[in-house]
Amino acid sequence: MTKREKILEFTTQLIAEEGVSGSPMAQIAKKAGIAVGTFYHHFKSKEEIINEIYINIKKNFSHILENSREKKLGFKEEFEYTWLGVYHFFVKNPIQFKFLQQIDHCPIITKEVKEQCELYIMPIIEFYQKGIDEGYLVDIDLDLMGSLTYNSIVTTVDIQVNRNNITENKLKQAIEYSWRAIAKK
Repeated sequence: MTKREKILEFTTQLIAEEGVSGSPMAQIAKKAGIAVGTFYHHFKSKEEIINEIYINIKKNFSHILENSREKKLGFKEEFEYTWLGVYHFFVKNPIQFKFLQQIDHCPIITKEVKEQCELYIMPIIEFYQKGIDEGYLVDIDLDLMGSLTYNSIVTTVDIQVNRNNITENKLKQAIEYSWRAIAKK
C-alpha cells in the first residue's frame, strides 16, 4: 500500500470512528505510520483528503447503478436490485458507511465536489424520471425521491451495522416500504 493509500484509508477509518473534529492530521499521520510532513506532501489539507475520499465512495455508487442497468430487469426489479446493491455495498464497507454518515452534510465537502458527485448518481435520477414518464412512479421532485429511497437504505444499513439484526424478511420489508413510498398506486 502506498503512503497516499494509507493516508486515505486511515483518514476514512479515523473520521468514521471519531468524526472530523476528533481526527487531527497528526493523529491521522500517526495511525498511517507516516510523518505529518508526508501528509502535506500528498494533500494540501484535511479538507482536500476528505473531499477525495467522498468522491471515491460516491464513485462506487456509479458501478452499482451501471450493474443494474446491464441486467435488463423489469422496472421494479431494477429498483430492488439497485437498492440491494447500495445496501450490500455499505454492509460490506461499514467504515465507508460511517464516514459518509459523518461527512454527507458537512460544509467541508465543496460545491465542486458535490457537483462532480451528482454525475455519479445521474443514472438513478434518469431511472426515476423514466419511472415517472412510464407511470411506475409518482410525479414528485427527483431529489426528494432520491432522498426518500437513499434514507430508507441508510436506516436499514444502520440497523444492520450497529445492531446486526436485519433478517431476510426485514430486508424485504424495507425494500417494499421504500418502493411503496415512490410507486404509483
